[in-house]
Amino acid sequence: PPSMSDAYSKLKVAQLKAKLKERAQSGAGEKEDLVRRLQLCDAGDKHALPDGRNPTTLKAAEFRKALASRGLPCDLSINTRDELMQSLIDALKTEGGGTSAEAGSSAGGGGGGEDADELATRLALQVLELGEAGNPEGVLSLLGAAITRATPFAAQRKAYLSLARIIHPDKLPKLGQATKAFQHLVRAFEVLTAPEAPPQAAKAAARAHTAISRSNDGCFKTHLFCPRCKSQWGSADSGVMDFDYNFMMQGLKVYCCALCLCDFGCMTAEHRCPLCRKPFEYHPRDYHRQVTCGNARCSGTFGFWLYHVPARVEDDLRQEARKEQERQAKQREAAAARVARAARKGTGGASEAERRAQGEKLFVAGLLDACPRCGFEPPPGVSREELAEHLGCCTDKKAHAAHAAAVAAAGERRAKKAEARDAQAEAQNLAVWQFLGGDDSQAWLLTDTQVKKQCEERGLATDGTKEEMLARMASHASGRKMLTDGEAGRAAAGGGGGGGGGGKIS
Repeated sequence: PPSMSDAYSKLKVAQLKAKLKERAQSGAGEKEDLVRRLQLCDAGDKHALPDGRNPTTLKAAEFRKALASRGLPCDLSINTRDELMQSLIDALKTEGGGTSAEAGSSAGGGGGGEDADELATRLALQVLELGEAGNPEGVLSLLGAAITRATPFAAQRKAYLSLARIIHPDKLPKLGQATKAFQHLVRAFEVLTAPEAPPQAAKAAARAHTAISRSNDGCFKTHLFCPRCKSQWGSADSGVMDFDYNFMMQGLKVYCCALCLCDFGCMTAEHRCPLCRKPFEYHPRDYHRQVTCGNARCSGTFGFWLYHVPARVEDDLRQEARKEQERQAKQREAAAARVARAARKGTGGASEAERRAQGEKLFVAGLLDACPRCGFEPPPGVSREELAEHLGCCTDKKAHAAHAAAVAAAGERRAKKAEARDAQAEAQNLAVWQFLGGDDSQAWLLTDTQVKKQCEERGLATDGTKEEMLARMASHASGRKMLTDGEAGRAAAGGGGGGGGGGKIS
């Protein structure tokens, strides 16, 4: 009860530790942690285990077993014991029908229960819609926090469990599609948390391309930095070889930061001029050129160092890159098919007013960490009544405007990062295709954007589908091959030189 919570808050740290010692609980942590721990003990008295024991008295092994048997997270290395204990007590409340006040409210048929059912139904339908559209990130982001494949696992699991508690089929007996919606939720969690399968090693094939060579006069091994933690890439302790600089700068590979584990490539990394040490914009097309950094007080030109790459390493990279491009091409085709199916169904998203109302209900239910109006983050252990009271008193328009501006700014930052990642993916797609030989027979590996650019460079029409543009490229290549076929064709072409992807890059 609130009176007991206030009583605990007025006690001194030594008194709190003494009470915790009486209850065989840990006295570690700040005063807020001690107060919360005593509140959990009181809640455990009211919502005991089936054998009558207070859940706060469980030993570590028993505690994990009790959590796992209820489908709750049980890893003490990710969540604290207090956080997991709160989850267990919440589950025990559900099993026992809640406290007397909650049970009375439910039995009385008040509007709160109906609102919760409506909210759960709406969320289940949104999960179903996003799941059928092949959008696992959208599914786990329904509670407000943006969840992606790069999101820490603890945050991914938190979003999954919060949604699972709301839309579980047992809680939505009147919704015929509840089971299907829950399956989409499980699938979304599995997709975002599944590790990427490492490519299998393949035997090196005979090299079919002329080795690229050029002078390193005026060239430097420029410094690259992680876009997230700003640590330097390619340092002696990072575990990369010298020739990895070639692969990075040509856009052939992305690398993982050794410090913050962020994946980035040459388009998303921060580059610094070797002359003035200031940042500059870089594109893989610059790798074999002498460039300027574009800063006002730096007028010098410089190039980028080209390291020798062993033949075996280059062959392995070529096969690995081909497999990765084939996998990504199939993923793009599958994603496009899912989007087309969703478009045919004509499903529409919720309006801004509906999303705002849903966010407020989620906040009152304790499923959002911050108030959707002003951004206030309540301390742990706050009751639903206190959250509803805050929402009722949250009328400060200045605070609302400031929070809305902060949310908009965060959205713009996410959009810029997404744009940079898309540019990195497009550049890598083209670089790998050229690295594999740039043959039109492999043009299906290219993205729609790159196929369109190839058509523009050849003076071909760019309308229609990707398949139609590929057909134009194949027809154009076939006509060009007949023109240059045979001795007469080679003579007409001026003695050959530099066809396909095997010519010297200058």
